[in-house]
Amino acid sequence: MPGTDRFRTVLRLAGGIGVVVLAVGAGVAAGWAAFAPPRVEMNLVDAPVYTVIEDEVGRSTTYTATAQWSGTPIAAGAAEGTVTSVDVPADGSVDAGDVIYTVGLRPVIVGEGAVPSFRDLSEDDEGPDVAQLQGVLAAAGYFRVAPDGEFGPLTVAAVKAWQKGLGIEADGIVRAGDIVYVPALPARMTVTDDIVPGAVLTPGVVTASVLAEAPEVELAIGDGATPPPLDTPVIIEAGPGTEWRGTVTEYRMDPELAQPEAAIVKGPDDTAVCGDTCDTVPVNGASYTARVQLVEARTGPVVPLSAIGTGPDGGSFVLMADESERAVEVLVVDGSRAVVNGVEAGDEVRLFATGPATETGSGEPAETPADDG
Repeated sequence: MPGTDRFRTVLRLAGGIGVVVLAVGAGVAAGWAAFAPPRVEMNLVDAPVYTVIEDEVGRSTTYTATAQWSGTPIAAGAAEGTVTSVDVPADGSVDAGDVIYTVGLRPVIVGEGAVPSFRDLSEDDEGPDVAQLQGVLAAAGYFRVAPDGEFGPLTVAAVKAWQKGLGIEADGIVRAGDIVYVPALPARMTVTDDIVPGAVLTPGVVTASVLAEAPEVELAIGDGATPPPLDTPVIIEAGPGTEWRGTVTEYRMDPELAQPEAAIVKGPDDTAVCGDTCDTVPVNGASYTARVQLVEARTGPVVPLSAIGTGPDGGSFVLMADESERAVEVLVVDGSRAVVNGVEAGDEVRLFATGPATETGSGEPAETPADDG
């Protein structure tokens, strides 16, 4: 019979180890090849039978993803003395009026403004630094008129009430070291590594950094490892029930070896891949497991690669259980299976491998066919 002759031809080419199947190009199989050991004759009854199932096939690999915040040093404090506490919360979130550390038990708060603290402020002082102070007092609820840059009686009263709330002497004088100004609030910030209890501060020392709006997320690439291709989809497991989905957009190069040492991952339209959950990343960064989808997963009728043969015209086919040939189109492959067009779930196909006849089961042959080589 023609199907029998064709099947034996495939077996003669593949021998007792089956057909070696290679997928070529962009996840869609374009060519198949078989290497020919000596001819092995076999009756069709010897060919294992496989029941086609509906399933998902793709190819992915895992990487370690790191999320790191970059910080901009922006706050030079004017306080002088010994650091007695560090009060920035663990997540780095601060707003106007929050205490970020204490020096000699005196609170140092954060305020919004472009002018650094450079002098003590008291009644009758004027200037943009006074206006900034009035903005801090207004944010705290102590100053209820528009800032005018003049340290008048209303400002004196507001300062005294503010000082009383902080638990310090209410003398109406704001020391240069009492407030550290940053460009915008609220923000996420960290104090520098040398701001620890017991450290001795001098005026002009940079004491804090403001974190970027989002962390940079990248995949670590080991020495000599092949980086994932650009535009490859990436799924990052960022915590229970949280996935970040993005793509590889660029590489960070090793300056000495001139090869990629990390792959940068971004969300749609070059946005942060962490989206609206970036604030869950600790200020000192975190590591996650990332799955890189090398071949996009597709769902459809799945057959083992050992069930697919190649005709004289280069087209792919499977041999049905009734010995007839069925042309198929290979859509996507992983290491051992393929999603194909041309058959349906429940169809029975023969595997190009030697062994006793099998009974069909739930998508698996009753006995494992010979290795595909």
